[in-house]
Amino acid sequence: MQNIVSYFSSDAFKESADLFLANDTVTYSGAGSTSSKALVVSDIFRHAEVGNVLWVVNSSDEMERVKKSLSTWSKRNVYGYDAVRDEDRGSFSLNSVYEREKILRKVSFVSKMADGGQAVFVVPFYSLEEEFPLAPELRENSVVVSSGDEVGVVDFIENLVEMGYDNAEDEYVKKGQYYKVGESVLVYPIGPDVVYRVDFDFNKIEKV
Repeated sequence: MQNIVSYFSSDAFKESADLFLANDTVTYSGAGSTSSKALVVSDIFRHAEVGNVLWVVNSSDEMERVKKSLSTWSKRNVYGYDAVRDEDRGSFSLNSVYEREKILRKVSFVSKMADGGQAVFVVPFYSLEEEFPLAPELRENSVVVSSGDEVGVVDFIENLVEMGYDNAEDEYVKKGQYYKVGESVLVYPIGPDVVYRVDFDFNKIEKV
């Protein structure tokens, strides 16, 4: 279930929303549970045009609780970003896998925030204590392909490899991977949470 705040009257919590919107700094007393906080924030979204929101929490466990509550109360996309830390290194089979996952999570987080949409990003405070790539840098190094582009499947895959994409073992590609199926390539970009199928006709992209 999603957007359950819409089942309440638009005036039910309007005073709380008005107070928040009229002041630069507001502290609410009594909104102690994750669900009550999500309710207040979701109601603010109903009364104002608010862009992307950064919600800072204390731990990864709290991040998951906030994501679940906010996804239920509001209709916004809710993303979590839990940075890969030094103490996580032992949970990866290889150091290269650890470094890759660290970069993938970071770039994915910045890419989504740079989209300029209306999403909520829930992040433990320690995940913000690191350097991030600048959004303009990501845009400059991104690649956009469209139907009709003059590029062959081999050159396309070579470009993906140069950008750091891995070849997946099967069609169930993960973020930052690609997989060739006949004259098509499945690609899971680092930014969007969607897999794209790029169909080729000789040295031209037929369909995306």
